[in-house]
Parts: sequence; C-alpha cells; structure tokens
Amino acid sequence: MTGGRTILVIEDEEDVREPNVIALELAGFKVLQAGGWEEALRVHGQRRDVDLIVTDLIMPDRARLAVFSELRRQLGPIPVIVLSGHPGAIRLLTNVLHGVVRWLQKPVDSGSLVAAIREAIDEGTV
Repeated sequence: MTGGRTILVIEDEEDVREPNVIALELAGFKVLQAGGWEEALRVHGQRRDVDLIVTDLIMPDRARLAVFSELRRQLGPIPVIVLSGHPGAIRLLTNVLHGVVRWLQKPVDSGSLVAAIREAIDEGTV
C-alpha cells in the first residue's frame, strides 16, 4: 500500500532516474525528482510533504555533501534509500547520511526499488 506517499528521487543520470520515476508513479506514489542534491535543495528544500528520499551517492555534486545535509535538515528526519554502484562509497559515507533505511546496489530494477519502499512503509520507517 502506498497511501499517497511522496517520494523524492535524486539521480543525475536521466536514463536511470526516469524508469524509476515511472515505476514509482505506476505503483501509486507521488514522485518528485531532481538531477542532483543542489537542484533538490533549490526546488524541493522547503517542502513538507516528502515522505522518503531515494538518492544516488556518486553524482557530479558529490563533493558538496553539505548540500545534501542541508536538504535533510530542511526536509526533516525522513528516511533515505541509497542507490549506488560503488560499495566503497557506501561505507565511506555512512556517517554523513543519517536516516538511511536501505542500500540498494546499482543497477536496481524497478520492482526491487518499489519493494524496498513498500518494506520501509510496512516497517513504519516512512
């Protein structure tokens, strides 16, 4: 059950982001999207209706993790699902990304992403 949940998808590669956005919309989620953390902060930073963030870790603005931290501060303590093709980066950044409820290794099929979000909802983390 999606319950009208709003998911913010942050991914710099449009060919990765778009299929995930479509799959989440077909699953009944309201989906917001951004091509990076700076765009997410600029466009969605003041929103109060975001229930969960799905984000890539390695993006062109990765050197500005402070931007992601500011986005999290503005959005509040909402859960995060991280998608990454770089397992080393996951270990390195665990202290920075508080609130991570799932790590999914790229490439991620849309069914696995939808399942991970539904599991987070069922567990009450969303």
